[in-house]
Amino acid sequence: MRPRVIGSVATPALTAWLRSHEGAIGAEVARCRLAFMDLEGQARFIRGLVGTPWVRPRVLVTSQVSGRWSTTDPPLANLPKEQLGIIVPEYGTFWVVFDLIAVEALLAATYAQEDHVLGIIRDGGDIHIDTAQRMFPGEVITKDDPRRQLAKITGYNLAYAYDYRGILEAKDLSIFGGRAAALEFARSYLAARPGLVAAKQRVFSESYRTHQARSAFGRRRYLTGDERTQAKDGWSHTIQSTVSGMMNRLIPRMLALDPGARFVLNKHDGAILAYPRSVDPSTLVAYCQAIVNEPWALWGRKVVAPATWAIVRCPEEEGE
Repeated sequence: MRPRVIGSVATPALTAWLRSHEGAIGAEVARCRLAFMDLEGQARFIRGLVGTPWVRPRVLVTSQVSGRWSTTDPPLANLPKEQLGIIVPEYGTFWVVFDLIAVEALLAATYAQEDHVLGIIRDGGDIHIDTAQRMFPGEVITKDDPRRQLAKITGYNLAYAYDYRGILEAKDLSIFGGRAAALEFARSYLAARPGLVAAKQRVFSESYRTHQARSAFGRRRYLTGDERTQAKDGWSHTIQSTVSGMMNRLIPRMLALDPGARFVLNKHDGAILAYPRSVDPSTLVAYCQAIVNEPWALWGRKVVAPATWAIVRCPEEEGE
């Protein structure tokens, strides 16, 4: 009998194994394997662009249930931020790149009416430090405190999770001190955000009762699956589809600033827009900032969602 050939372990299976075996023999090898698989996926994308002098992606405005515009042929949104530099503006143009700052956290706090959190975001504070201080009352948490980073990672993994066990989706539980410690940290995190927990529970219940969810702009999604699946999808749609609605309203207004403007990439909570070199970048960014900084009326509140900005020029034009 010939030996059975064992293929590569899929990422979900390997990740699931690591959640319960973070300290086991072979865990470090598994983490290295996951890192390799991630890099190999990026490499396949880049190899597909070798020898291609021009990229002319197509924009699909109706393919996503959230309403997000997709970029395909190639799917530039799949390219990691660190490698986006392999795509540059064509000669005679420059890019305006903007990203809404922590917009999903802002929307979640808005929906949950967490005035304290909204005040921190509005004043440019650090919500991860604030949350960690609430978790450890009486202690001083600085930006370099490891607990701040743990609070950040926990918030990311629990943002659309059904309960505290969502922390088990984190890539590396060893940074918490293991599975049990991660679960305990997640419980403490949620205890420090009671308003957010209550808001999510309301959406969970309503999503399963009605089998649908809506964004702040009224975009509806019909929900299927078991109770937990519908609850999670309902909350996800409530927030993420609202982000898509914001972007779908911002991008056309910014493109309308010049007839030669072109849409390059939608990054869900940011975008890359191309403009002709004849346009003054500083003046253009000022107009774009004015558009983005206009307040939104969301769930009965006025909200401003600021952004970071960058100008990317064609390499051949640098120094001209």
